[in-house]
Amino acid sequence: MALSTTGASHVALATRHSNRWGTTDPNLPMTNRVTLNLRLPHEEAARLDAMSSLRGRTHAEMEQARVDRIARNPGPTEDEIYLGAFREELEPQVADALFAMNRKGYSTTSSGFGGERAEIQYIEGYFGNALSGTAQEDLRALGIEIERGIDTGVTWSECYATLTFRPAEPDLEMMRAIWNCVADALPDLGHRAPPTITGGAVAFRSQFAPERADVEALAIEYALANEEYEALTETAMRRRLKEIFGKEKVQ
Repeated sequence: MALSTTGASHVALATRHSNRWGTTDPNLPMTNRVTLNLRLPHEEAARLDAMSSLRGRTHAEMEQARVDRIARNPGPTEDEIYLGAFREELEPQVADALFAMNRKGYSTTSSGFGGERAEIQYIEGYFGNALSGTAQEDLRALGIEIERGIDTGVTWSECYATLTFRPAEPDLEMMRAIWNCVADALPDLGHRAPPTITGGAVAFRSQFAPERADVEALAIEYALANEEYEALTETAMRRRLKEIFGKEKVQ
């Protein structure tokens, strides 16, 4: 994987993170290193408490940042329009990676802290055939586990997958470095991903970029063409597409 200077610094930070687990086998995924780490029960409980606390503080800070952003500059950037969210609404450790993945052609649907105690970091979305070969090896070296949708009951797309890892410590910068390395490792598909239509993205564009119905139409057309949707949503998607084109004709 060829890395920029920034990418190289991300790797150094991510490597320092994984080395804290004390295993001498660099081929083991980070999640397995967690298992090998001989923490005492009270130490692991303290780690989980710290992770949960970090999630709470992060979400509180995000809400204030969102309020400040809307008051200061409610106009979304092109990246934000495509993702359907302000940067301030994305957890800070995944924000840069999500924007980078979108620009490289990957649609993401959910991300950030996961698990009952915020012990897991994850990004899920449509990664196509990118999670194989060299990219898969690079992700494994970073300690990333790949859970493919077809193995977990996702029936509407063979391209769907979830990327996860378990942070060694409640350190947002370390998590950010790992996710940025993940984004660097994915091959560039040569085009931007279609606009997001899940997780409130449609409502976001309707409120903050109502003049960009073209973006929503593009997202729906792509999903219908590639059958990347649940069967129960197809009717609603086609209805919305007619509404958009109807409005455009009226205008």
